[in-house]
Amino acid sequence: MTHAPATYEQVSRSLQECIEECSMCHHVCLLTSAYCLSLDVSHVEPEHQTLLADCADVCQTTANLMLRGSELHGFTCAACAAICRACENS
Repeated sequence: MTHAPATYEQVSRSLQECIEECSMCHHVCLLTSAYCLSLDVSHVEPEHQTLLADCADVCQTTANLMLRGSELHGFTCAACAAICRACENS
């Protein structure tokens, strides 16, 4: 069962920050992927591109779950944190 907030303002500040961070990370991963693709071949390692796409997708999905008040967002948050760390290390 979900408990969607009536308005964005009713979402806790910490949850708002998480949503904003996930949205920004999604954006940055897409831009980074496009940038890497615009460079020479050495910047287009398939594993790195896949990781950027995975990170962008999980960040967007996690933000969406939080925005709609899903009680399951903790699962995607955990996956999101792990994938973001892997992307950062890459």
